[in-house]
Amino acid sequence: MLNSLDLENNRIRYIHPKAFEGIESSLEWLKLGDNQLSAIPAEPLRRLEKLRQLDLRQNRIDKILEDDFKDYGRTLKFIYLQKNRSEFRSLSLRKTF
Repeated sequence: MLNSLDLENNRIRYIHPKAFEGIESSLEWLKLGDNQLSAIPAEPLRRLEKLRQLDLRQNRIDKILEDDFKDYGRTLKFIYLQKNRSEFRSLSLRKTF
């Protein structure tokens, strides 16, 4: 059972919607920092039922859409977004958790 996956520093630009197939019910910590993502990979992340920590630091994310964190489970506790291209000034996630 895989509960932590470190994909940091791999020049990842895109994550396929079925990228985490087979580990949806066990993955708790996903590290995607220091890649080249320009958007939140919402569709594949939404499938991760037990995700507690999501690290998206040092990517190229310049905006967060209203639905990017919609329908996430109640398990998600930490989202790391430091050193991206936006300040995310008006982000409100309360409704979606």
